[in-house]
Amino acid sequence: MLYVIAYDISDDRKRDKISKILEKYGIKVQYSIVECDLSKATVKALYQQMSKIIDKKTDKIYLYPLDEECKRKVIYLGSREEVSRCVII
Repeated sequence: MLYVIAYDISDDRKRDKISKILEKYGIKVQYSIVECDLSKATVKALYQQMSKIIDKKTDKIYLYPLDEECKRKVIYLGSREEVSRCVII
C-alpha cells in the first residue's frame, strides 16, 4: 500500500536518522515528506524502528495510507519522481 509519511522532528541528529531510514523505503517529495509503497509487516517494523529514535513528547511522525482508489485521485502539480520507483518490501 502507498503511504505518505510526514515528520516534524526538532533534533537535527534524530531528524537526519529518520530521514535516512525513510529514504531507503521511498521517494522524498518534500523536506520531511516521503512516499513509500510498503507491506503491513514493513510498516510495523518501520514504526518500531522510528519509535526508538524520536522523542514522543516533542516529535511527530504521521503515516497516511492511501488505498488504490485514493492513490488514483492524487493530484500533482510540477515535477515529481514516479512512485513506482519506491522499494516494495
